[in-house]
Amino acid sequence: MTVAVSIVPSAMAAPAADKELCKSGGFASYVDPTTDLPFANQGRCVALVNGGGLLVAVEEEPPVLIAPTAKVTVAAFANGVFDVAVEAQGQPNTTYALDLQAGAVQETRSVTTSAEGLAYTTVGVAPETLLEVRHNGVVIGSVITPAAPVEEPPVEEGLRASVAATPARPGYFTFSAAGLSPNGGMRLLLTFPGGQTVSQPGVADANGNWTSNPTSLSCSAIPTYTVQDYTTGTATPVAPALTPTDC
Repeated sequence: MTVAVSIVPSAMAAPAADKELCKSGGFASYVDPTTDLPFANQGRCVALVNGGGLLVAVEEEPPVLIAPTAKVTVAAFANGVFDVAVEAQGQPNTTYALDLQAGAVQETRSVTTSAEGLAYTTVGVAPETLLEVRHNGVVIGSVITPAAPVEEPPVEEGLRASVAATPARPGYFTFSAAGLSPNGGMRLLLTFPGGQTVSQPGVADANGNWTSNPTSLSCSAIPTYTVQDYTTGTATPVAPALTPTDC
């Protein structure tokens, strides 16, 4: 770190006329009036005193504080908020006050940098919200959190529900499912080659059974099936893909 020096006499030390102050390297602490810089050697310092001059101490100015910057990164989503990591970069071993503004919520945190000039903190931010990190009123980092991820229902291992397809009339089939929660909401999801899906929602009867309305189905594009039980919150893939009993 470069230390700035000034030729202004120290406010704490009065000018001195003692040439002993020039010895043992002390000359570097006094200003040479011929150069306005610290004496380059002991001889010039002593010569000034011998000539009736006074020694004026060099005044060291405090180092200028380096303003920090911030790297802001969106991390995991949990409990309705994103964890947002803030990495502050600034002067080593220095404490900074950071204002964290997330929507209408603001808080001030004090962070201290390491010997490498880095400091870290984490803040919870709601989805689709602007987070600004400020220092002394200046924005030094920002990020907008994404939308909340859509949670998919857990998938049970093995087959809990079963599905059957029977012909209703030419080109139409009726689907039935068993093993559902009695009187519970459910849906049958048909996924066709290419990604097209058809959803068949319904309510199971008291025995956990359900039957769909007639559904158009081409034998040239047989779908795979997933039964979602809203009561248990589980989704059961039915494998292998069922084929209509009468194509």
